[in-house]
Amino acid sequence: MDAILKSSLPLSRGRLLLMGAGLGVLGTVLLTVQLPGDDRFTRALQNAGHAGLFALLTIVVLPAMRPANTAAPLRPLVVMFVLACLALGVGVELVQSFIGRQASWKDIALNMAGVGIGLCLLTSFRPGSSLPLRATAAFVCLLLLAASFTDPALWWYRQLQRDRQFPVIAAFESPWVNRFASSSYGSQLAIVPAPAAWSQNLSQVARLTLRRRGPWPGLALVEVYPDWRDYRFLSFEIFSANPDPLDLSLRIHDKSHDYRHADRFNRQLRVNPGVNRYTIPLEAVRQAPAGRDMDMRNVHTLVWFSHRPRHEKVIFFDNVRLL
Repeated sequence: MDAILKSSLPLSRGRLLLMGAGLGVLGTVLLTVQLPGDDRFTRALQNAGHAGLFALLTIVVLPAMRPANTAAPLRPLVVMFVLACLALGVGVELVQSFIGRQASWKDIALNMAGVGIGLCLLTSFRPGSSLPLRATAAFVCLLLLAASFTDPALWWYRQLQRDRQFPVIAAFESPWVNRFASSSYGSQLAIVPAPAAWSQNLSQVARLTLRRRGPWPGLALVEVYPDWRDYRFLSFEIFSANPDPLDLSLRIHDKSHDYRHADRFNRQLRVNPGVNRYTIPLEAVRQAPAGRDMDMRNVHTLVWFSHRPRHEKVIFFDNVRLL
């Protein structure tokens, strides 16, 4: 630690106040500033921003706290600063849990990664540091940066692959795009080869097991490619190996949805044994919300679900696309 910054005049009250002010400003930013947008990439970038903010705090505040006497050890100053940053991170997460936002240990880890990035940068650019020390600090800095920003980078690439396959909404062939599909209320989702009985389908499909655990088990496609204005129909296929017909519901909503039943598109579907192909006019989707039109530039989610199935059922989905 002594090699990170060498100086050491005893800390004055002014320097302690400087550190406190820096931590206070950062805490306020973390609690109040939100990036525009509410998709998974934006949320991941918001979280990764913790590392950037704590790195900036370290680079700005820690050198300003350096005492002038180069003979005294630096370790106590660095340890105190790191512990203060850790306390701030824990405190911010605790406050978030009381104001309707989710607390996350991952955010605390990102905070401390940011402190590590800042310390490594200070070491890398400090005059007089040995070349091996600078190289090691730079390497560790790159590792911490990569770890901190991997999640938003992955979500950016998933969105890119989702956009490239449009007007296909879900074909279940891409592991990147499949991350936008999920099951709900105790149902189980798996991406598998099409069943042998679906003889005309030789691709991957989504197998949904509808269980009795929850009230509305189903399949959700979230954050779909949003702009549907240039298309006329939604098309999809469902294969059922069940001997009896099954009733499903389909709901579609946009980013402005207020979670009322009347504020979205709702359609009852009869799923017969074998292959079922559905085509839904997008004009009906646009006109579905009560008192307004669906925003066809910002469609957000499709959900197929069953209501309290009496027995476990298995169905398969594929070829969800616009026409």
